[in-house]
Amino acid sequence: MRSTVTVLLLCIWMSGALLSTAAHSAPPVYQELYVFGDSLADVGNDLIATQRSGINPPIPPSAAPHSTYYQGRFSNGPVAVEYLWWLLSQNPPGSAKALQPSLSVGKLNGHDSVSFAFGGAGSGAVTQTAGGFFVPGLQGQVALFRDLLRGKAPGKRALYVIIVGADDYLVPPTNVPAAPADAVANIGESIELLYAIGARDFIVLNLPDLGAIPLLANTPQHGFFSALSAQHNVLLADALTALRAKLAGTKIFAIDLNSAEKSLPSGVGTEQQIPALETFGFPLGVSSCLLVNPAACPNVPTFNVDQKFFYWDAEHPTTAVHRALGGLLFQALQQ
Repeated sequence: MRSTVTVLLLCIWMSGALLSTAAHSAPPVYQELYVFGDSLADVGNDLIATQRSGINPPIPPSAAPHSTYYQGRFSNGPVAVEYLWWLLSQNPPGSAKALQPSLSVGKLNGHDSVSFAFGGAGSGAVTQTAGGFFVPGLQGQVALFRDLLRGKAPGKRALYVIIVGADDYLVPPTNVPAAPADAVANIGESIELLYAIGARDFIVLNLPDLGAIPLLANTPQHGFFSALSAQHNVLLADALTALRAKLAGTKIFAIDLNSAEKSLPSGVGTEQQIPALETFGFPLGVSSCLLVNPAACPNVPTFNVDQKFFYWDAEHPTTAVHRALGGLLFQALQQ
């Protein structure tokens, strides 16, 4: 794991790239951030949950001799919602007021930034992950959020981010992929539940082309998963349009991840087929260790890799891509 000094240097290095984005326009005024979803937004919940359950190594493997992932993130560094919160609040990842995993929070006190996301989560109440353990899905996470409020209303200057859907389709071999109509219905119901609690401003991300990720790109199933993700995105766009009309006073910022990939800064994410983990001289296929055998995930010599790599492992983006996505989410709020 990186030392405190290394994290501090990372923050100093990142501030130039991130905060220059904020300097071009007045940032939106959000005093709270609540995040719901899967491994793209998990900032430590899976790690805490599997540690408590005695799973060894805990998921994602983040400590020697299996230090393959950065401090419980499914990446080699902070994820997009952490960079978004940095831009919104000036609180960088690793600071006292950075985005926190919900399992580390006893109650919500206002001016909070909390991620309820769990790696492997689908859109329903509970999801069985590829590792065989169960995590709260989107609907379960919304229920946890309501419970932590303890009857209080959330702040009026709160932003809600939803990143979910992939794990409705990338399911363990013993399960059947969800129907896109059902997954999108779960997302819509979750937004309505959050609205009833007091939420008004949402960012909702759709799916990338799942058939194009390294895990599936060269398999016979790639076309099936490309079609599933495309159908999901069409249905989600229609559902969000309907919700805008139905829920008075709501702002829903819809983010198309396929367009976002084409808007990455020059030099970021240009290598999309070779995960960064495959470049360290490990046996071929080590970037799938998380899904196959976490105990086989090795110590990595460094988390600092060339920003040209889009993927850290066979499924999850690098922190350089997350950083760019966080900036794009922030820019979307200016529109």
